[in-house]
Amino acid sequence: MKKITTALITCCFILGITTGVWAEEANIVTFPMNAKKYIVNGNDKMMDSTTFTEAGRIYVPFRYLGYSLGADEKEVSYDASVNTVSLQLNGQAIVATLGSKILQVNNIDVQMDVAPLLRNGRVYLPARYIAEAQGYTVRWDANTNSVLLSKEALSENQPQITTKKIQSETDTLIVDMELPVISGLKNTELQESLNKEILFNATQNQADHEKQALEDKLASQSGEYPFRTHSLYYKYQTFPSKDMLALIIMTSDYTGGAHGSNYRQYINIDVKNGKRITLKELFKDDVDYKQIINREVAKQIKASEERGEHFFFQGDLAFKTIRDTQGFYIKGDNLVICFDQYEIAPYASGFPEFEIPLSQLKSYM
Repeated sequence: MKKITTALITCCFILGITTGVWAEEANIVTFPMNAKKYIVNGNDKMMDSTTFTEAGRIYVPFRYLGYSLGADEKEVSYDASVNTVSLQLNGQAIVATLGSKILQVNNIDVQMDVAPLLRNGRVYLPARYIAEAQGYTVRWDANTNSVLLSKEALSENQPQITTKKIQSETDTLIVDMELPVISGLKNTELQESLNKEILFNATQNQADHEKQALEDKLASQSGEYPFRTHSLYYKYQTFPSKDMLALIIMTSDYTGGAHGSNYRQYINIDVKNGKRITLKELFKDDVDYKQIINREVAKQIKASEERGEHFFFQGDLAFKTIRDTQGFYIKGDNLVICFDQYEIAPYASGFPEFEIPLSQLKSYM
């Protein structure tokens, strides 16, 4: 019975994929409720499935979400043996697993608040997790009873990002780093400084890990404990908006023990004026921005705990205030406040993020 079911699901994913794919950049995408179509820049595209709601969330078909954002047929696939759907989109490798709230983007775990669902041979998930990573704003349009994805035109000063790879492997350390390289920034001095900083930090980190791995291997020869090969990985994500560019550099390493460690660096650039900015600089001088953000973060923590979605530290370790060097980035119409692992929550909670609508902060910014 299991083999038959798997075969049927696989067939369902194969059937219907000849639907035309929109190659032009999609500035506005609409998924109407209870309709077997989606609309790209005003043009109807047919689907073999419909959008639906469950537990207050709106689910769209994974395959057609990929198509709507510019993926072609060969870039969307389903692996029935491990219950995963995969999408190659604008240099991002995106993998979703049925029943899991973890979405993988370029092998980096992204926490979702719901898991993908399987309905009638199609995998569904909320559009925001993939669309927002591609620079889209996602909202519900009550006038058309639709999920609306829209992309704001980027500034003409928006720089280009290419990838520099550094890879090596020995019996003590595996290194696989993908580093962002900025070009076309209006402020060439800042551009050169950022590229040097990113490369220097990565190569210095590699040198430190090589030294530690060798020392740990020599120490293990005493027989007190086995040596396990260390590792160091770098990935990055970009979030461009009209006049801003956010770079998130994600580091994962393993130096022994039960699990590895993860770190993130947030770089925010005002591309219009060619300067790197801090969270404080987003707000007016006379505004107590920390108080405003602290209040919203505390509110969202409480709501999340009441829903049983995430767990946060209590007592002396509980969240009290954001830092002067608080991580953040702009994603669509939201300011995203970012915390490190273990900063306000246990390891299993990953990197807690709190989205605050920019419209809510407009008068302070």
